[in-house]
Amino acid sequence: MPAPDFIIIGGQKCGTTWLRYHLRQHPQVYVPTKEAQFFNRRHRLARGQSWYESFFEPDAPDQVVGDKSPDYLWTTSDGTRNHIAGSHERIHDMYPDMKLVVTLRNPVNRAVSALNHFIRRGHISPLYGIDALLFGDEHSRIEGLGIIEKGFYYRELRRYLDLFDSDQILLFLFEEDILQAPEHTLRRLYDFIDVDASVEKADLGRKRGEHYLSLLGLLLQYYLLPKDLVKLLDRPLPSTKLNPSPDNVLRLYDLYEEENEKLFELIGRRPASWLRRTTPSTA
Repeated sequence: MPAPDFIIIGGQKCGTTWLRYHLRQHPQVYVPTKEAQFFNRRHRLARGQSWYESFFEPDAPDQVVGDKSPDYLWTTSDGTRNHIAGSHERIHDMYPDMKLVVTLRNPVNRAVSALNHFIRRGHISPLYGIDALLFGDEHSRIEGLGIIEKGFYYRELRRYLDLFDSDQILLFLFEEDILQAPEHTLRRLYDFIDVDASVEKADLGRKRGEHYLSLLGLLLQYYLLPKDLVKLLDRPLPSTKLNPSPDNVLRLYDLYEEENEKLFELIGRRPASWLRRTTPSTA
C-alpha cells in the first residue's frame, strides 16, 4: 500500500478539481477520483494509517501518488459532517516530509461559490436567500460549513508553515495561475512532484467542478427528487447562480481585508483580481 507523495490540501472551491483532472491525465501520476478526507474527519481518522494508504491503488508501482482533499486547509475549527480541526498537525505527524499543494481564490468569490455549492448539492434550500444565509436571520443554517471561515487564508496557511518548510509547499492563485497561465501552472506542479513536465494543451481552459441548475432544479433537488428526473426537467431551463447584494459583497470584502493584507505580505503577491468590487466574479 503506497503512501501519498503529495497532497492537494485546498482550498475548497479554489481550482483543486481542475488540478486533479490534469494530474489524472498524466501517465506518471495517480490521484483517486474521490477525496480521502482522512486527516479532517473523525470517523475516517479512526480507521488508521493503513486504511488511508489502502485508499490509493495506482495503476503502476512507479506512479507518483497524490491525495486531493481541499478541506485539509481548514485547520482552525470543527464543522459539520465530522470535520475536525488540526489536519496540519496530523499530516505532519504522519508524513513530515510531505509535499503540499495549495490553491487560493479571492475569498469573497470563494464564499459565494461555496454557498452555491451547498445549495446546488441540495443541502440548503435556495428559498432562504443568499443574503439571509450569509449575514441575516438564516445564518445559523450555514454554521459549521466554513462558508466564510475557509476564506481566512493567512491563519490557515500560517499553521502549515509553522510545521512544514516553505519548499514543501507549492502555492497557486486561482485567478492568476490557473485561469491566466494554466500551462505554466501545470509545468510548475509537475516539476514540484518530480514527473515529466510536458503538458497536454487540450482542455487547459475548461472549468471543472461547476454545474449549475435552474431555480426549479435546485428546489427539486432540495426536496430529494431523483437526480435523473431533476436533470430531465431542468434541461430546458436557464441556470441559476445566487449572488449577494452589492452591500453584502462589500461587507465580505471588509471582513477579509485585514487577513488578505497579511496573506499578501506572507506570499509576496498582491493579485489585482482580489480588489474590492460590488459583484462577485463569475470566474
